[in-house]
Amino acid sequence: MRARVWQTVAFVAVVPALCAADPAPGTGSKRDELHAELMKALERLKSAPVAPAPMVPVMPPATKVTLPELPLDGTDESKLKAGANFFKGNEFEVARLVFTQINAAGLPREDRAFVKYMIACCQRRLGRLAEAEAAFREVANSDDDEFHKNCAIWQLSLLKSNRDLETQLGELRSRAKSK
Repeated sequence: MRARVWQTVAFVAVVPALCAADPAPGTGSKRDELHAELMKALERLKSAPVAPAPMVPVMPPATKVTLPELPLDGTDESKLKAGANFFKGNEFEVARLVFTQINAAGLPREDRAFVKYMIACCQRRLGRLAEAEAAFREVANSDDDEFHKNCAIWQLSLLKSNRDLETQLGELRSRAKSK
């Protein structure tokens, strides 16, 4: 949805300038027809309301989530599996709670990186982007696991590009309102 909004904004901003700079309108009937059709499409796009879609689902802050009774044997391995299953089931707050209960010091390096990465992913999916960014940075700066380090770097670049696009979109909207 967000990519569609950005494409529409770019299309509406760039195409009229190109059409206005057309040096030879009326040189061909097919060209005139296409030009007229393009201008009609631009008018429809300008008049269509564009509602911004939220980036990630955000859990209401008033909802208090408690950790359900888990049929676990109490080991960190079973908590890892349960946390991954909750994450797959889109229960991000419960997954985050399970992952934070794991004693990462007793895990192998790869599993420590996985736990930290999954906590960051849960934060991101819950809409807590500042906390997620800090957690992704921690994974990206650690040398526990190269794969999760690269994944965290990728997530950080996505968060940054999303922030930049939101800023640019806000600027474009403020320009459009001021005209």
